[in-house]
Amino acid sequence: MALFKKKGNEQTTAPAWSPRVDLASAGPIVHALAQATASNDAQIRSAIAAQVRASDAPTDETVIAMNIQSDPTLVARPWIWLIAVQREAVAAGDHHLSAAALLWAGYFTHFLVPIYPRPIDVWFDTQLDLIPSDLKTEILALGTSSANQLPPDFAIVSDATGAFTAELLTTTAASWLGN
Repeated sequence: MALFKKKGNEQTTAPAWSPRVDLASAGPIVHALAQATASNDAQIRSAIAAQVRASDAPTDETVIAMNIQSDPTLVARPWIWLIAVQREAVAAGDHHLSAAALLWAGYFTHFLVPIYPRPIDVWFDTQLDLIPSDLKTEILALGTSSANQLPPDFAIVSDATGAFTAELLTTTAASWLGN
């Protein structure tokens, strides 16, 4: 056992990033994201920008300037934040909010991502990276559990053309997320 350490050999690691969630401000963001199924491009971009800001995710300029290897959570922060919102919502008994988060993640993965020719194009255009599969699994588990707590005909989102119900979410979410 060494009695003395050489100075300068200690490696410091940055503390792990942890999302801050305030349901009062997160709820409207997540519901606006879930409403993407009936929104126009400007509304979707506005909702995504709110998600990125709420999650302290870096902008493209920041990511380019930073060493992403030093903090692999950088580009996944919006999805980590979404899971944190789901957890808080479940703890508060707000199953609608948790299910809305699942609807957004499924819509993003199934409908928005395929629009882009390459995965990197998704991030450069939206500031959202693809959802890592372990995070998809957690989003799916939390959201499906919440949707099952709601009446089957409960409208997660609705517009003049109809409603996306809790039952429909539970039957489509896994395939939308590719799970």
